[in-house]
Formats: sequence, C-alpha cells, structure tokens
Amino acid sequence: LMQEVQRQKSASSDNSQTDCTIPGGVFVSRHKWVRERFGDAALADLRIRLAARWEAPLPGIFTHMTQYPAALLVMLDTVIDETFRAKIPDVLRELGRYSALGNHSRSSSTFDDLDVHEYFERAARNFAKYQNFATASYDRRSNTAGRFIVLKPRFHHPTYCATSIGYYEQCVLLHRAASVIIRESA
Repeated sequence: LMQEVQRQKSASSDNSQTDCTIPGGVFVSRHKWVRERFGDAALADLRIRLAARWEAPLPGIFTHMTQYPAALLVMLDTVIDETFRAKIPDVLRELGRYSALGNHSRSSSTFDDLDVHEYFERAARNFAKYQNFATASYDRRSNTAGRFIVLKPRFHHPTYCATSIGYYEQCVLLHRAASVIIRESA
C-alpha cells in the first residue's frame, strides 16, 4: 500500500506558535521508548538535556490526558535524535513507529475493525482533535494507495515530519500490508 503524506504550506507557518499542542501520550511514548531501549539512567540524562534547552520548567511527569506544546515535542525528539542517532541511525522514524504500536495496542478492537483506508479516513477526521494546529484529509487513490494530507499547518518542523512518517508507516503495516511506500511532499 502506498500512502502519500502531504503537508500544505500555510501563509503563516510560524514555528513559534505557543498555542500549538500535542497530546501527552506522545511524550509518554517517547519516555517509555528511551527507558525500554537504554534504561532509567539514559532517560534521566535525556530529561536533563531537555530541561537545559527548554525555557520553562518541564513537568515532573508527562500524562496522556494533558496537551503540551508542539515545540517541546520537537525539542524532545531533537535531543533523542542527537543522543541516540549513532546507535540507531533512523531513530526519528523508529520513534514514530513505536508510538503507532502503543496507540493501536490500546485501541486494537476499533483499529482491527477498519481497513487501512477507513483507518486513514477516520484519522483525518480526528486529526485536529489531537493536534490543534492543522486539519487533515484523506484521498483514497486506489485499492492500494491513498494520500493523507495535513492542511495549512500553523506549526511545521522536519523532526516532527520524520516521526510522523514512521507513525503512518507502522499504521499501514499494522493493517497487514505487504509493503509500504511513504512519500512526503510539500
């Protein structure tokens, strides 16, 4: 199955938007990934590195139900990439895949009932509910291809895009696709 992830540029694609938020589950997933792969000491070190770069106090613990700044996620992913890239060259994509596995293990009954096109159609409808800085649409191109389009994002960063591609790739694989090609276009 081929999925094309497309982000339409907006007139005001300002990465300093402080009201652009991401659900806490993404942060929880990143912490869990670091702890599982590298241990508690690596996670503690990561939080120290992140706190040194972030201009506000970090939460003591990230929670699933809280929204956090999208810029903080990009900074967290950047620190993870810088820290672990030597050991895992495609670490950003792996973070996205890991998040997809975590999300869909929690909601497997709903997820399993949908074919891949239905899943992405639902994901597009719900996109703004979880990421308040854009909307999305899905265009079924054929039985084996579709286009997921992020519309007019107020927040954009290559790091965020790299993890998103890993996320979408894993979602397609979880729907039992034999292979996946994901292409990002502007």
